[in-house]
Amino acid sequence: MGLILMPLMIMWLVASIYTLRMGYHLISAHPLLTFGLPVILLALVTMSAYLHIGLHAFKHHNQIWAFDIPMFFLAGKIALLIFTMAALGNYFYASKIQNIYLLAGMFIIMFTLSIGALVGAFYSEHFIEKHNIHVTY
Repeated sequence: MGLILMPLMIMWLVASIYTLRMGYHLISAHPLLTFGLPVILLALVTMSAYLHIGLHAFKHHNQIWAFDIPMFFLAGKIALLIFTMAALGNYFYASKIQNIYLLAGMFIIMFTLSIGALVGAFYSEHFIEKHNIHVTY
């Protein structure tokens, strides 16, 4: 299974690095207290909500496949589609967009999905142990 999970983790790691770079350039060009701090806090809150909602689906299971939670976060089709749309929109149109809140929205979406996928994949084993879920292989 590592042949599938490792490339997905590397892909989300590269996406996270791109997102953090984009966020740095966005936030450094504007005032920190009035723009940067709210954007960062909102990105962290949405990532926490994404993780909570994603893990809540597995909370009441008695047994799951060992890679069910990491695959949910790393290979989610909707998350991949939304991230790809936001990343392509940012890559091709960031210089043409004059509304900084639209750029901030793209950053928040990309941050939520990329960092959330990695945190969800790494946190899955602790979640399984915490909720006494039996793992099948």
